[in-house]
Amino acid sequence: FANCNAKVEDLKEELKVRQNELKNLEEAGDEIELMDEDTQIPFLIGEVFVSHELPRTQELLAEAKEKKKQEIENIQKLSKEIQEKMSDLKAHLYGRFGSNIYLENDE
Repeated sequence: FANCNAKVEDLKEELKVRQNELKNLEEAGDEIELMDEDTQIPFLIGEVFVSHELPRTQELLAEAKEKKKQEIENIQKLSKEIQEKMSDLKAHLYGRFGSNIYLENDE
């Protein structure tokens, strides 16, 4: 149970990071819309910045946002699966140990 609980907490932190990254991508998309069409805009690919014109940069941002949304969805799905497993385990442990065991989160 403790391992599952720790994993859920790790996933919550990872989810916050991914949501912040998605927010940053959305803000970047809003900012580049104000730029001229022929402006070269640096875009991070791996560890290198590559300059592209506005339409290509917007395409890359859209792809990055979709990828980030998929990552967020996968994290949420995994977290839900673990929480369901924890609920089953909690019911089993309370059935076995009764009030002699405390399994509630401090949230």
